[in-house]
Amino acid sequence: MDKELNMAAVITELKDNGVEFVGCYYEGGGDSGAIEHYCFFNEEFNMRWDDNNGVDYSEEGNMDSTVDEKLRLNVETKLEDLFYRQLNNIEDWWNNDGGSGSMVLNLATMEFKISNYVRYTSTEEYFHDGTVELE
Repeated sequence: MDKELNMAAVITELKDNGVEFVGCYYEGGGDSGAIEHYCFFNEEFNMRWDDNNGVDYSEEGNMDSTVDEKLRLNVETKLEDLFYRQLNNIEDWWNNDGGSGSMVLNLATMEFKISNYVRYTSTEEYFHDGTVELE
């Protein structure tokens, strides 16, 4: 219950600062992965919510330059569990060849969208036989 109250406080704090959506970019490979960057959006991003499956950091409503650094550091560590809980239950983006993607969370509805990319290396095998001619 404490975690839920704590998360509710984080979401309220973000909304009080004009943040309506939180996004993250993640990358992984070789048996590990991590969220690399968080991004904050205001209500202008709402017009992109329905037709957007990923985070474009240049999009309308990007608040990265205006979100207070202290607020950013405080909420990012608390949001990690929430984001990883979703990211760890999708296709494997952190093992072997890895992958990357983005997740956006709508703070009003708590709906999320993930755009996940998984990298694969393929190998093709060929066999050849014949005779060598001596000169």
